[in-house]
Amino acid sequence: MDSRVMWSLSALYGYVHNTAFLVRQGMMWAVSGKPRMAEAELRRAAGAQVVNADVKAFLGRAYLHGGDLQRSAEFYREALKENPQDVKSLVMLAQVSMNAEDFPEAERLLAAAEAAGLPAEQLRFERATLAYL
Repeated sequence: MDSRVMWSLSALYGYVHNTAFLVRQGMMWAVSGKPRMAEAELRRAAGAQVVNADVKAFLGRAYLHGGDLQRSAEFYREALKENPQDVKSLVMLAQVSMNAEDFPEAERLLAAAEAAGLPAEQLRFERATLAYL
């Protein structure tokens, strides 16, 4: 939506909730290295609804790249509670565990990703990294 239209609507009716704009803002904050701002915008976009597992996984990655391993792990665990077979979240949580030097947990998560259907060939890099560390 054009910003002039948004300005006109907000001038007439007060605050206008534009979900698409808030999501774009959240994504821009995430790639700018500001995961807390991204989280705030994405929660505003969700409004009264619960943030879904995909958004939680996205925020997990944003916090991981921002260096906040604890917050990243929290978001990945929340995403996995909603979708325990999400192999991407399992692999990313394993990466968080490797960064936190919790190698047994990383191995357990990689095994869970494989059990969830991810081919072993796609885990070669993660397993090699784990063996090296």
